[in-house]
Amino acid sequence: MRKLIIDTDCGVDDATAILLTIMSKKVDLVAITCVVGNTTLDHVLNNVGRVLECCGRTDIPFYAGAKDNLLHVEVERFVGHGQDGFGNAEVPNTKLKPASNRHAALEIIDLAKNHNWSINKYCSCCVN
Repeated sequence: MRKLIIDTDCGVDDATAILLTIMSKKVDLVAITCVVGNTTLDHVLNNVGRVLECCGRTDIPFYAGAKDNLLHVEVERFVGHGQDGFGNAEVPNTKLKPASNRHAALEIIDLAKNHNWSINKYCSCCVN
């Protein structure tokens, strides 16, 4: 089974990708790393927690990464994602919290080491 880390700015598009990955019998989703993008990092963390709760996969750890873009400039966001990345849908907030307080980039290194460097990383934002 292929081991995978998803790096996401979890809006509606990435939430769908996470759902499909979790459903796959060919992939072991080892962790999810979260970055600013479609919305703020706080919203991204909340959205990932919502998806994991919805799927009953609260065992998958997620980590906070970059809270600002690399250029430190204001980026125009696609309005279809809304303020919260989920189209401003009235979905309850998650009770889940990131698995550690360490930066996601450091967690990626440790996860790769702990899995004998056999993890693939899917980057949707390429910030971490």
